[in-house]
Amino acid sequence: MPIATRILTNILIGALIIVAVGWVMNLPERFDIAVITQQVVAIALGLSIGVAFLTRPYGARTTPFELILALAGAGSWIWYAWNFNEWMLLLAYRTPDMWIPGVIAIALMVEALRKVFLKNKDKQLVEGMQYGMIGYSIPHSVYPDG
Repeated sequence: MPIATRILTNILIGALIIVAVGWVMNLPERFDIAVITQQVVAIALGLSIGVAFLTRPYGARTTPFELILALAGAGSWIWYAWNFNEWMLLLAYRTPDMWIPGVIAIALMVEALRKVFLKNKDKQLVEGMQYGMIGYSIPHSVYPDG
């Protein structure tokens, strides 16, 4: 892993720890900062997605493409957390500046989960479409009775 990627990964992991410990210790309330649980979850998701893209590259090494995906995933979820209060007030009037980051965030979250799962799954499982979603199954060549 290149040094810049390692540094960015450590920053994201450190920020995730700080966010989690700060939330558990109730630091936002102690400093009179209004934070809603959904905002903290969104920030944690964004940081986790960034770490997933940097630590589980598509090839042998992390490429600039993964760096862009990590920053886009983290940025879109943090953008959601930043604008959460305003967007919830305007729930019925969704504009592109509200739903485009949401689409990016959800798509990158699904891809990050898929990448982590594929790197850690049993080699006998096969990926395919099941009930309109990506699914994994044991083929009949491995388990004929299934």
